[in-house]
Amino acid sequence: MATILLVEDDRDLRECIADVLLDAGHAVVQAVDGADAFVKLSQVGRPCLILLDLVMPGMNGLEFLAALRDHPHASEFSVLVMSAHSGPTGAENCPGVVGTLMKPFEVSELLFRVKSRC
Repeated sequence: MATILLVEDDRDLRECIADVLLDAGHAVVQAVDGADAFVKLSQVGRPCLILLDLVMPGMNGLEFLAALRDHPHASEFSVLVMSAHSGPTGAENCPGVVGTLMKPFEVSELLFRVKSRC
């Protein structure tokens, strides 16, 4: 079973996305911000995909991506950024970022993007 690390500060949205992914047959590890995501990475190992919100309190998505560069397995991570911003975010130039999922998004789009990576 492919594991996805879901990093989203909005509890309701995080749980909704997790439910969709679980129903699609994925294991999901949830994190509330970038710092929590690093803790979870040490527990999960190498997820097939990191779904990463950009705007979060604490360590935000861009800070997480910057810190991820120093991870010993940084080159093995694929990150799909979730953002409500329609313009460039700066995340698209970070190593490992495979695309942006614009909020709000359709469940079918989420599942299509996840399927291409996991």
